[in-house]
Amino acid sequence: MSSNYGILFSPPLLQMGASSSTIAGIYTVYATMWNLSGPFVGPLSQQYGWRTIGVAGYLLISISLISSAFVTKPFYLYFTYSLLTGIGGGLLGNQAFLIISSYFKKNRGLANAIFMGSCSSGHFLGPLFLTYLLETYSFKGAALIHGAIVLNGSALALLYHPVEWHTKTKEIFTVNKSYSLTTNTSNEANKQLNSTFFIVIQKIIKNSKILSSYRAIILVLGSAFVRECYGAFLMLIPFALQSEGHTLETAAWCLSIASIGNIISRITNSVLSDHAWFNMQWVFVTGIFLTALSMLVFSLTTDMVWRNVFMVVFGYGTGIIMTLHNLVMVEVMGLQNLPAMIGVSCLANAGAANVIGPTAGLVRDMSGSYALSMLTLAVFSSMSFLLWELMPLAKRYDLASTMRTQKALTKDVEKSKQNQLF
Repeated sequence: MSSNYGILFSPPLLQMGASSSTIAGIYTVYATMWNLSGPFVGPLSQQYGWRTIGVAGYLLISISLISSAFVTKPFYLYFTYSLLTGIGGGLLGNQAFLIISSYFKKNRGLANAIFMGSCSSGHFLGPLFLTYLLETYSFKGAALIHGAIVLNGSALALLYHPVEWHTKTKEIFTVNKSYSLTTNTSNEANKQLNSTFFIVIQKIIKNSKILSSYRAIILVLGSAFVRECYGAFLMLIPFALQSEGHTLETAAWCLSIASIGNIISRITNSVLSDHAWFNMQWVFVTGIFLTALSMLVFSLTTDMVWRNVFMVVFGYGTGIIMTLHNLVMVEVMGLQNLPAMIGVSCLANAGAANVIGPTAGLVRDMSGSYALSMLTLAVFSSMSFLLWELMPLAKRYDLASTMRTQKALTKDVEKSKQNQLF
């Protein structure tokens, strides 16, 4: 949805005279809600099942697009698009990774590669398809058709069967569980929802303790800066190109070309990451560098040939980041800390979205230049690269801190043994 925002909504927003701050603000709220939904996906799926959450996510996005077709003021999009699509997209996007881990054991890597490839295919076809709908049916028709297509996802989400349904030893348990759910009163359902909410809040507070590690801080902030710049950059491209006199179709092809590099990157790095010689952290930092460099070049040149070339580079760089993000977390922090890192990252991404997006919009409104706005995003992305340069120091400091803690614990144990002897 992030790559389609600028394509679908640029015609009505430009027609309504929306400022760049408003345009960026609508996207910022969407990104914030998307990230804040992340920590709730696991507990909600455990409580209500994959299918319920999947259907709810698709319904929210479909209602969002259909209702957005009738907006008359930019302000209404904060609710019809930002809130509804943000929550729905967050539920579906984060649920997908959990489902793959739950459904696949032997072929999990292959399943993840297919999933990544299908996402990139959607990024390639989405802008071009929406441009065709806009040219043929106008904004209202395009939004209604898009919403109707997304609604079909609710039927597909019904195929998210619990694994237990397909194992004979679990059949009786599943039936009893379904029966017990039908006998719950509405008050009990509300209590369960409230309990789920407080459980998530407690987990968030517990997970935040991981930030006592400098390695975790670099991972979280480094990821937040570049990931939110990536979304904001794609959001600005259609508006920037149309302000230069290019057509919406040119902007759509520009976004689709980036997805070519993205899909190549996701597939190749998914395969190569299993080899011992593959330096995952070095490649991840290279992805950050390529992403920031591409934004910089795009903002400084007006030649569409070079812009398209670096959009492929941009797609390849972001593909590296998306593919290796969780794997790098495991390599640096350990598998046992992955849930905490993901939860904290979602909150950091939400916070970064509220800084990066509005700043880019404000720069455009004050300067009248989309180039300066994109240059601002390149600077923010470069901060991720600079943070990673501090990772060796962070590793040494955390190691020394761990050794000091272990020595202190050893002394306490020895003292307690001596006291017991006397």
